[in-house]
Amino acid sequence: MTKYLALALGVLVLLLGGAGLLLKWSYEENGALKTDVADRDAILKQKAEDAELSANLIAQQQTALAALDQKAGAAIQQVYHEPISTSCAQSPAMRDATRSLHQLFGNDGQPPTGRQPAAALH
Repeated sequence: MTKYLALALGVLVLLLGGAGLLLKWSYEENGALKTDVADRDAILKQKAEDAELSANLIAQQQTALAALDQKAGAAIQQVYHEPISTSCAQSPAMRDATRSLHQLFGNDGQPPTGRQPAAALH
């Protein structure tokens, strides 16, 4: 009878040892899963923060672009409202714009003399 009892106790110890190992592996797997879940949560949180930051930057850029567009629109309207002439070269605005070129190249009908000092420096 003791022989059967010892055999039964041996089997019971083996079963309990196996169950202990399985329980240990289960805890290790559970810890790995918790780590994976924590990593995934951190990634999702960072993704949400990045999306919010991107939305704020885009809103700032759109505001800056709208202000720039408004300034450019005002400059374009100013150009459109300038008087228009069919004799462009004789208009005061064109004469003023090309005065430096005339000073640079000088004499009519003769080849350009190259870059010369401005007339005020002569």
